[in-house]
Amino acid sequence: MTPVAPAPATPASDDLLALDRQVCFALAVASRNVIGLYRPLLEPMGLTHPQYLVMLALWEESPLTVAELGRRLSLEPATLSPLLKRLETGGMVTRARDPRDVRALAVSLTAKGRRTRAKAERIPPAIVARLAVRGYLEEEDAFEGPAGKRFLFLLDEIQDPHNLGAVLRVAEALGAGVAVPERGSAPLSEAVGRASAGAVERVRIHRVKNLRRFVDRLKNEGFRVIGLDASGRNLFEVDLTGDLALVLGAEGKGIRRLVREGCDELASLPMAGKVASLNVSTAASAAGYEALRQRLNGPPRRG
Repeated sequence: MTPVAPAPATPASDDLLALDRQVCFALAVASRNVIGLYRPLLEPMGLTHPQYLVMLALWEESPLTVAELGRRLSLEPATLSPLLKRLETGGMVTRARDPRDVRALAVSLTAKGRRTRAKAERIPPAIVARLAVRGYLEEEDAFEGPAGKRFLFLLDEIQDPHNLGAVLRVAEALGAGVAVPERGSAPLSEAVGRASAGAVERVRIHRVKNLRRFVDRLKNEGFRVIGLDASGRNLFEVDLTGDLALVLGAEGKGIRRLVREGCDELASLPMAGKVASLNVSTAASAAGYEALRQRLNGPPRRG
């Protein structure tokens, strides 16, 4: 296959692959913390982010030996091999002995793999506009910080970017981190960035594979996990000091059952009017500032 010409210094707005060559390798390969960065771009192609990096290298030059691919992507063989296997199973690439060196395996694009590139070039600009403005931290990083002072919001499938951005703004003001599930959450898009007033760049945002299992891990690490739910007791009577995780569900659905059952306790915000519930960011603000008040002045007195 003829190598693709290098991207121009200033790519046209619709030249997605030129943009990828300059941004994807510079950020994604180097930092490894931007799994969600290109998710809206990848979903129409049926590729995960690591698989996309492999395809991007092969769109630049094919065939490449496994060793060459590993060097270009800074991936160890143990990491690269399962990616290639899944791409091969999906009909995107083939592996065969390299005619230049029969001792090495070469990876080549299939016709389907080449069509995938054409599909990427046809993705509408509206999808590109949803590219994430930043990436996620690893799940393990959520446990960092001094014991007794750690504070997290767990957002259970908040899909509206404006709500997500508003919660991030609240979290930044409170000095809290945020955890979102891998599936079912709004990507960290430009809309989220605008709604957060820039807080998306400063808040520690963790992506977790399974929110219920993450709740269990938090409890094992000494966190109290409090779910905001209308069936819970008055939040102002709940101890919100120490290592704390506040769980908020999506509007209309609330916290999913398994996640709700994993919480140490459910708490509700008292309502004096006729409104049945609050916007998720408003609820996050009310609950978060009650937690901050207690952490500064002490928990509510019992009796």
